[in-house]
Amino acid sequence: MKKAILMMMSALQAMSVTACGAGTSNSSSGNRAPAGPNSTPEHKEVIEPPSTTEEKTVVFSTFFPSDYFKEAKKKYEAKHPNITIELNSIATDDEK
Repeated sequence: MKKAILMMMSALQAMSVTACGAGTSNSSSGNRAPAGPNSTPEHKEVIEPPSTTEEKTVVFSTFFPSDYFKEAKKKYEAKHPNITIELNSIATDDEK
């Protein structure tokens, strides 16, 4: 029972995060300036490239420890020295 509730809560959380994500839309509604020869864009969003010097930590949690994730962590941290990955596994006994 606990496992089913946990899975349902996880699915609900995943759906709510993806539903609220910022995306681009090609719809004609919104605060857009009219297109034409004399129009200028009101605001252009500039996306900065990711920093290669700023230290970041990524926390990765899973139900079962795995050597696959440990190896992936080593490879990723070797390729990206400013990123630290913290692996967490949650002990479970799979009781209902």
